[in-house]
Amino acid sequence: MNEEQYIEIIKSQSDVISSQSELITTLSDLIKKLTEEATNDVVVSGFSKTED
Repeated sequence: MNEEQYIEIIKSQSDVISSQSELITTLSDLIKKLTEEATNDVVVSGFSKTED
C-alpha cells in the first residue's frame, strides 16, 4: 500500500468514529429522556397510589 491509500483508510476510519460518536450522543439523549419519563411515571403512579 502506498501513502495515499493509508491516508484514505485513515480518513474513512475518522468518518466511522465520527458517526459512532453521533450515535452514542443520540443514544445517550434517548436514555436520558426515557429515564426522565420513567421517573415521571413512578412519581405519578406513586401519587395516585397514595390517593387511593
